[in-house]
Amino acid sequence: GPRCTPSVFDGKVYTVSREGHILCLNAKTGKPVWESHAKKFRCRPGRWGFANSPLIHDGLCVIDIGRIVAFDAKTGKTKWQTRTDYGQAYSSAIPMTLPGDKTVLLTFPARGLVVLDPKTGKALGSIAWETKYNINAATPLIVGTNRVFISSDYDRGCAMLEIDATGKVKKVWENKNMCTHFSNPMLHKGYLYGFSGNTTKTPPLVCLDAKTGKRTWSKKGIGDGGLIACGTNMIVIGNRGTVYLAPFSATGFKATQTLKVSNTKPCWTSPCVAGKMVFFRDNPKSSKTATLVCYEVK
Repeated sequence: GPRCTPSVFDGKVYTVSREGHILCLNAKTGKPVWESHAKKFRCRPGRWGFANSPLIHDGLCVIDIGRIVAFDAKTGKTKWQTRTDYGQAYSSAIPMTLPGDKTVLLTFPARGLVVLDPKTGKALGSIAWETKYNINAATPLIVGTNRVFISSDYDRGCAMLEIDATGKVKKVWENKNMCTHFSNPMLHKGYLYGFSGNTTKTPPLVCLDAKTGKRTWSKKGIGDGGLIACGTNMIVIGNRGTVYLAPFSATGFKATQTLKVSNTKPCWTSPCVAGKMVFFRDNPKSSKTATLVCYEVK
């Protein structure tokens, strides 16, 4: 099945299949408004298919399929594409506003972080960041006004990067205190929270000081799943289907509530909060046994 999270904007749904079908659908009827395909841009899926989510930005639908491609969000006309194929992409493009009110796009494909001009697709800056299997799966995380946190698994580690007003990139610090497999980390009041390590090894949930990269705590036993912010709390689902509600804290992890939502493993999908409702989904091998569960948040 698809690996991206669809983007919904102005009555339309934008999505990418794992084989490379790029679709814009009418949100009410499901009928295609426009469509394209990655092979049109000479891009092939990696081992895990195309897995990044479309970014809707300033009238554009931006998709990283190795080459970063920008479509007119209404018509599907190609506005620009990068000359370089940066390799398989599992993370998603995000916008960042730099000091001086300059907006850039950040992408994190196989070769590393790339900073692009959103109007032309021109590369303004980049930094190499390659892993053993050419997989950078976690989307870059903006920290403050001009810093970006990146993290990858396969013993690669993490780094805090600084981007100047022209889009050039330099490294602030780097270590192996958080090696994100695929679940996006979070930032809360100067601290980074995320799983560190491969899903096959039951990695711990860890907390880092964003300024220094120093690990302040590590919690074992949850299992690599997904996490999301909900007010001053984080909602964490472990890969065995247990959910933890815990306040953000730089000194330690202490769950105020635990809940079993699935007996099927793995549970890798991040929770989704909508209003007072929170949704959880497991990821069994067969879609016939998959479950979607909804709880009320009080």
